[in-house]
Amino acid sequence: MSAASGTVEITYKVPQRRHPVLAFALQQPLGTTGMAVIVLMILAAVFAKWVAPHDPLTVDYGGILAPPSWNHLLGTDNFGRDVFSRIIYGSRTALAVGFLSSLIGSTLGAIIGVASAYFGGRTDMIIQRFMDIILAFPIIVLALAVVAVLGKNVVFGIDWNLIIAIGLPMVPKVARVVRSSALAVREMPYIDAARTAGFSTSWTAAGFRFTASCEFARVSGSCTSAPARASRRPPRRAAPGRLRSGSRPAGPANPS
Repeated sequence: MSAASGTVEITYKVPQRRHPVLAFALQQPLGTTGMAVIVLMILAAVFAKWVAPHDPLTVDYGGILAPPSWNHLLGTDNFGRDVFSRIIYGSRTALAVGFLSSLIGSTLGAIIGVASAYFGGRTDMIIQRFMDIILAFPIIVLALAVVAVLGKNVVFGIDWNLIIAIGLPMVPKVARVVRSSALAVREMPYIDAARTAGFSTSWTAAGFRFTASCEFARVSGSCTSAPARASRRPPRRAAPGRLRSGSRPAGPANPS
């Protein structure tokens, strides 16, 4: 502090921000534990050649059904093969089937749900009745039926028909959840303003991209620039048949 000038110096210590990973670990301990287990499984599957203590296919008739020991951590099976090594190598297929089936089922369900809510009317009714048909079958029966019809299609050691059989029952469940959210987005004021501004509602890639961008805008808390610009001015209604992608409603002529 300087007595001559009469000013007071105040020191302020800026708090240090925690690393995002550390902040997530402190806020979500269960999620962090699950993520650590999944990462450990992925690393074990990728480096199975160096992690597994034995060859999973080596048969040892002298060590059939051996109990757990330092040489065989989880014992051996009825052919003398090391169970621990077989679990590590088998995690490759298990992780691939689990991740790919969830990815395919969730992606298809999200696309179908958004399309059903966006186009509405008869399209929505047909899609939802088809989803009801899939939901009417038990999951196990549906998966067995798909595998029986498609058979086996092994590529890179992964049965892709099995992935389809597991991912198919996820589609209607994800589609219904996404459809309910998309129906709420479709009724938002900026969607109506964007349609009035001339965005197409026909079955085109541009219209579908517009719906996806508005869904993302609602999640992220922001809005695309075009609907935002359209909502700032009083909209002028026009017939749906006269709206085209990229066109604007007719305005008053410029005085000259």
